[in-house]
Amino acid sequence: MTAVALAPFVQLETNGGLPLAGGKVFAYQAGTLIPKNTFTDRGAATPNANPVILDSAGRADIWLTVNEPYKLIVQDSAGNLIDSVDDFYAGADPAQLTAAGIVPATGGTYTG
Repeated sequence: MTAVALAPFVQLETNGGLPLAGGKVFAYQAGTLIPKNTFTDRGAATPNANPVILDSAGRADIWLTVNEPYKLIVQDSAGNLIDSVDDFYAGADPAQLTAAGIVPATGGTYTG
């Protein structure tokens, strides 16, 4: 199994634009409150704790399972809701796009 990063360098902020130090990112199966794994690496070898606790700069390694929907809830360190999104997809693995002929193996751009 491979995973895709939530963002290349995940850094979350408070509503005031400050780093979300000690913030929490909860991951669930879409449409539910059933916990769903996120991972510390692209190979999905090491699951994160749920919730993922952000460092002092509001950062964490959060990789999601490819082509599977998530419900994500972000809270500050005190448990106040910052944001939530349901039916969030990480997108397709680049290797899958190459295998499907959408992205050339030697590089290039999306077609179609």
